[in-house]
Amino acid sequence: MKLPQYENKPFKSPLIASKSTQSTGPAVISRNVAPTAVNSAPNRTVNKRSFVNTAPSQTAKKASNAINYYSITYRKRTTKKNKTWDGDGSAIELSNDTFRFYKESGQFIGSGNLGTCDDKFEKVFGCSGFEVQLDHLIDDQSEIIQLAALLGKSCDSSKDSSLKSKSLSPTLSQTLVPIIPVRKFKPAARTPHLVGTDSDDKTKTYEFKPLFNTSKIENPLIMNRFREAEVDVVVDPILSKHLRTHQRVGVKFMYDCVMGLSRATDYNEDGQTCATLEKTDDVHGCLLADEMGLGKTLMTIALIWTLIKQTPLPSRTTSSQFGISHQGVCNKILVVCPVTLIGNWKREFAKWLNLNRVGVLTLSSKSTPDKDKLDVRNFLKVQRSYQVLIIGYEKLLSVSDALIEGKANIGLLVCDEGHRLKNGQSKTLNALNSIDVSRKILLTGTPIQNDLVEFYTILNFLNDGILGSFPKFKRDFILPITRSRDVNSRFNELIQEKGRERTNELIEITKRFTLRRTSDTIAKFLPPKTDVILFCKPALSQVQAFETVLTKCRLDFSNMAYTSSLGLITLFKKICNSPALISQDPFYREKVKPTVDLTRGQNLDSGKLKVLMSVLNCIRSFDAEEKVVIVSNYTQTLDVIQNMLNSHSLSNTRLDGSTPTKERDGIVNNFNTLPSIFAFLLSAKSGGVGLNLIGASRLVLFDNDWNPAIDHQAMSRIHRDGQKKSCYIYRLLTAGCIDEKIFQRQLMKNSLSAKFMGGEDNVSNNKSDNDLFENEDLKDLFTVLATTSNTHDLICECEGDGEYDTRSNSTTDDDQQDTIISADGWTNAMDLQASLKKAQKVNDTQKAALVKECLTGYRHITPRKETELSEELAVKWNPDITFAFLKEFRA
Repeated sequence: MKLPQYENKPFKSPLIASKSTQSTGPAVISRNVAPTAVNSAPNRTVNKRSFVNTAPSQTAKKASNAINYYSITYRKRTTKKNKTWDGDGSAIELSNDTFRFYKESGQFIGSGNLGTCDDKFEKVFGCSGFEVQLDHLIDDQSEIIQLAALLGKSCDSSKDSSLKSKSLSPTLSQTLVPIIPVRKFKPAARTPHLVGTDSDDKTKTYEFKPLFNTSKIENPLIMNRFREAEVDVVVDPILSKHLRTHQRVGVKFMYDCVMGLSRATDYNEDGQTCATLEKTDDVHGCLLADEMGLGKTLMTIALIWTLIKQTPLPSRTTSSQFGISHQGVCNKILVVCPVTLIGNWKREFAKWLNLNRVGVLTLSSKSTPDKDKLDVRNFLKVQRSYQVLIIGYEKLLSVSDALIEGKANIGLLVCDEGHRLKNGQSKTLNALNSIDVSRKILLTGTPIQNDLVEFYTILNFLNDGILGSFPKFKRDFILPITRSRDVNSRFNELIQEKGRERTNELIEITKRFTLRRTSDTIAKFLPPKTDVILFCKPALSQVQAFETVLTKCRLDFSNMAYTSSLGLITLFKKICNSPALISQDPFYREKVKPTVDLTRGQNLDSGKLKVLMSVLNCIRSFDAEEKVVIVSNYTQTLDVIQNMLNSHSLSNTRLDGSTPTKERDGIVNNFNTLPSIFAFLLSAKSGGVGLNLIGASRLVLFDNDWNPAIDHQAMSRIHRDGQKKSCYIYRLLTAGCIDEKIFQRQLMKNSLSAKFMGGEDNVSNNKSDNDLFENEDLKDLFTVLATTSNTHDLICECEGDGEYDTRSNSTTDDDQQDTIISADGWTNAMDLQASLKKAQKVNDTQKAALVKECLTGYRHITPRKETELSEELAVKWNPDITFAFLKEFRA
């Protein structure tokens, strides 16, 4: 039998044979030399210290191959969907690529042939009603001796008469005992390498080698180590070869955090250099806050597989059969995610690792709570069946008791879409805190959605106590930073200086366990993306609805309660989508008490619906096989859009909060694979996270949300890894209405996230900490303006000819310095009033400058007949489109 080509098998690495350090130590037989017969006298016993005379005899010189030994796992053949292994055993590889399999007791199972399979560790052998898979090669001398003695007895029984063939003559036990195969290195966390052992000295010194030979791997990914580490941890090359540079950096970052290693660099290296770091006690969790599409799932799977199979301290792991360690840093991994992503996580494990390598358990949506708890308890107790449990946030609450009982066995907790844990009073967060797992990874593309209170909740969950108590955090960070961002304090030098100090201090604390990269990181790997912001002229029915509401309500904006303002905001957003939505609105029925039905009229009773229908028709005309995703925050709006699509015979499918869990995966897969489905209607809050909708290359964001993270998540459903076509994102805004005001306020929250999570390239550092509209008058929010675009009016005076506006309207430093109000000394009322008026003027100008800067690179276009757009853009000018911003993103 030929020597296996181990350099082509990165998962199962060859081993170094024990070298004799003394004349009495164990001798080594080369693989191309057959052993001499062992003295088989009846009274002779073989122990760990005995050795075999390996002087080459004539018989040995004629032989070409030796016998290899393997550890195996086996199970009875079954058709179950989720298969488990029944137990451990051993195998002998004969010279004709035939394997003999035995249970741990030595009972013969059967035999199997490698056949045409290239990787013996990937093959599942079938024999005598059993399925068997090789685990690893055995090379420890003492284990081989015990194993050979055990199997030698088995071969003498009648149950394995096939082993009494001439190929194993004169006897199996004589042939098996002396074989010690020569290997180049040995795996970590498996068999210790015994060196320097004296016959009179019972002290054993162990030497460990990495699980993978880095000299045989192209561009290996080696984790950082600490001073007490006994061996390097090397990411399995079957995964590392697929990792991009930023993903290699991310895997090392997460490993350092969960292993409690201090950060020695800013993680700008290529992910290949291995450094020695110091241990720390206050960090065991990390926040991977990369934007959508950067491969957070793949990075996490690479880390999980590494922690399951390897450890930097193999001498401290427990042992199983013949003293072989099968444990890495973690035995059991808990992955918690939205229910819509459970199937996606399991597919990713199967894609990158194959489920024969790692056991992944998911709970059935049809099972009862008692059945779920039983499955969870079995998962935590049975070591060899499953290593990873994937569960939804909703089901977590029903099985939390079982998880708390077995929390000692959970080595790592992964929370996908972790921004769901932003509410400190949520039951889900309390349940996860009760499980009390020290190593945690939180994945989210939007860590800061609204304010620093939510940011504190997330970080305190990851590393409890690192930011202190919440009252202390509020006093030391939230209040000073919030005051410095308030427009009314913008020119107070003392407040601004304290705000900068606290901001920098918070950044220094959090960057130890937070990593944030933007989508620009992978822009060169993705096709181009074009962002189109279309301003839609409100229909006559919409204008009448706005006027009726404002006239009937006679609102006092200065004394308006929170509930009233929220109800009015919701009502105005519905009118922007379609007046047909307001008939059942509680605020409308209670406050307006209409005498005229404003909801009657044609189906296309809003400017945005007319523009949407125009865009869809253009898409169908350009490419009959093209698909589109339509996103809204309201299921009622999706109802209106779906009725419109059906009336025009446009095939569609839909996913929202009412879609049964068991059907969601199928809906997504059908849309991505079936060419007959044209449109995918998606609820932004229920299904806009984590879904992969690369079957479409166009997405329409029909309405926007106060939280920009909701919109960003939804818009990233199509522009991600796997997309082959150029992508087009259409954002529809009703000109001069509340749609535009929400759009402008989103920029404020984006700048907050940019400040603490690494910054956005399109927001300058010296202005990224400015809020756009703080404490704005509510009357302005509900004002309906007759304009083509209030946003364009705010930022420049260009004619919208499609060119880039280069004129600056920002204030100078001298203007700003003149308005700074010092806390030292006194000032009279007239001077103070003059300073405040000037400050307000400068403030308004700076608002416009920041909005303009956030839209840097966008073309300003006023629709005209002579303004030609490419047919591929699928936008035709008509009276319903009043203005457009257009930007193409390329690598």
